[in-house]
Amino acid sequence: MDRPATSDPNLSSAPQPTASSRGGRCAARRARLAQAPFRELLLAEPYRWFFPLAVLIGIAAVLLWPAFYQHWIDYQPKTSHARLMIQGFIGGFAFGFLGTAIPKVLNTHRFFFGELATFATAYLASSGFHLANRTVAGDAFFLIALVTFMISAGTRAALRKDLPPPGFLLVGAGMLCGISGTVLFLSGHALEFNATREQWAGLLLYQGFMLLPLIGIGAFLFPRFFKTDNKQIFPSNPYPTEQWTRRAKLAGTAAALIILSFFLEVEGIVRWGAWLRAATCFAYLASETGFWKRSEATGVLPAALRTGLICLIIAALAAGWVQANRIALDHILYIGGLGLIALVVGTRVLYGHAGRTKAMGQWLIPLCVVFGLILIAMVLRVTADFTPQVKTAHYLYSALVWAAATTVWAIAMAPLLIQRRDP
Repeated sequence: MDRPATSDPNLSSAPQPTASSRGGRCAARRARLAQAPFRELLLAEPYRWFFPLAVLIGIAAVLLWPAFYQHWIDYQPKTSHARLMIQGFIGGFAFGFLGTAIPKVLNTHRFFFGELATFATAYLASSGFHLANRTVAGDAFFLIALVTFMISAGTRAALRKDLPPPGFLLVGAGMLCGISGTVLFLSGHALEFNATREQWAGLLLYQGFMLLPLIGIGAFLFPRFFKTDNKQIFPSNPYPTEQWTRRAKLAGTAAALIILSFFLEVEGIVRWGAWLRAATCFAYLASETGFWKRSEATGVLPAALRTGLICLIIAALAAGWVQANRIALDHILYIGGLGLIALVVGTRVLYGHAGRTKAMGQWLIPLCVVFGLILIAMVLRVTADFTPQVKTAHYLYSALVWAAATTVWAIAMAPLLIQRRDP
């Protein structure tokens, strides 16, 4: 019989778990890592170095705009900026989080040094080439990073001793979107230009690669922010149960509807495609996390996460309602939605692994500053294209404010990168 949704040890005062339970395994793992050499910690928890890399790449990506307007670089950075933010900033947080989480949720061995070195090297090479405005090479190395990561994750899935949360099927679908979008972009350089192919590539890489993993991970992680029932937690079992399969089908339906929304946009039915995407994200996250309900959760992290989710929904609705200045409106999604949520989740990971979960319910001043600045950066960037007389100034201010926000975040989080959680 499946364990009730409220039995998450992070949410209730459940009895001490046995060694064979998820909680027991986590306790045993913490005890081992508390005494392990720091090198072992870096391999077992690659978020400790992927998160800083992602932040550095993100700052470099936004500062390309001031560099362009100051004539410090001789190329227009529109494409490089977009690739670095998606593949570098969001990709770095994805690699760090999933590289840490996948072995745990599958109850299998961590990624080996050679595996981590392979896709980390490809990830860094991709970002370096994009900074140099060499898009083809950057995309090619990012494809290598994604494929090698998927192979490593797939190997562990085949050897699993436990099933992942059902929502993680959306993570796999998102990774496949990233691979497909990157392949389509690469093929566009080798073949004759095709507008349909380019549109599919953009939707798959710039939205599918981010949206699908976000709502998949969110179904499992966000209830911990909002103190709601977690429907993604099941007893340890390497084989699907009826209840697990039911929630997996729900995740698969959400993935299919989001891909369908891309198809509608490519076919010119832009409004209904965007609204279908908004409805799917809202319905799935509302069903799995209850983020829209009032709860006992307090502090800056639940507030920022709820704000990010609202921005995500507003961005999709606005894209369907206002056809002009689509790129500007998309920055509601990229800055206020996905970018903000990435930092919130990163903060949760850092505090959780440092054993400072109580801090996540507090109104921490540095984080209030960070998340406030990110929203200011979003407003500046979105309004830039609607105010031609100050467009360039808004581009610059938005970039500088976002860079300042992530710098403050990095400084505030830096001590947690080397802190271990007591067993």
